[in-house]
Amino acid sequence: MLELFDVTATADDRYVAPGMAKPLHDALFGGQAVAQSLWCAGLTVDAGLLPWSLHAYFERAGVAADPLDIAVERLDDDEHGALRSMRVYQGEREVFSMRARFRPAALSDTDTLADVPPVPGDDAVILEPLKNAMANVATTERYPELEPGFPWRPPQTFWGRTFDRLPDDPMVHACALAYMSDMGSGFSGIGDGHIPPGGPSLDHAVWFHQRVRADEWCWNDLQPIVNANARALYRGTITSHTGAVAITLMQEMSMRPNPTFWQTAQVQ
Repeated sequence: MLELFDVTATADDRYVAPGMAKPLHDALFGGQAVAQSLWCAGLTVDAGLLPWSLHAYFERAGVAADPLDIAVERLDDDEHGALRSMRVYQGEREVFSMRARFRPAALSDTDTLADVPPVPGDDAVILEPLKNAMANVATTERYPELEPGFPWRPPQTFWGRTFDRLPDDPMVHACALAYMSDMGSGFSGIGDGHIPPGGPSLDHAVWFHQRVRADEWCWNDLQPIVNANARALYRGTITSHTGAVAITLMQEMSMRPNPTFWQTAQVQ
């Protein structure tokens, strides 16, 4: 995970972020673009500011192994925080765009805790790679379960954490959680042959609530909202093993039927 944030400044507010070193899929993982863009934006804000929210659009398919050219635009800076816009290119093609707000960390009068399943133990079985996303994230105890001989389905609920132990920098953990926020699908557990379990990401939004370590087990819970006009919208939360709600997310996916992919990608 940390290698993804080893970016190079090529000009003022312009960065090159590395591609996935060992991708499990040729296509660029959307969570990688989200995380690296958020990291580059964070390099342009004052110390003490942390991500508050982001809104992103996946514009064109990218290549997982190729670097990302990330241009950051400073839209606003004041005593309340900062607003940044990012445009991401591979070669001459713009593949992704995003805006992110940053705010100073503040104490709250109340802490919201959620119920989560029992935390995985030291003997937890790490599951098969989740396309290219799991090159950096370990997952276990997922639903739907993987069934040998049946088509592969993305998880709707799962425990996840980074393989790496991360430094204490809260920006690193926020970006790693942003990476994780694009994993899985809220429609995977429906089991309706007319509705695919997932599809290419179209747009994505994340709200950051509480600081949570991404290198400790986090509960990912994705729930469907609506599937219409070949697009599907789901909501989700990522919660710490202690019940602290770290982020809320919303994602819209393309849901055009693609039976060949889902029927042939079988669990061995």
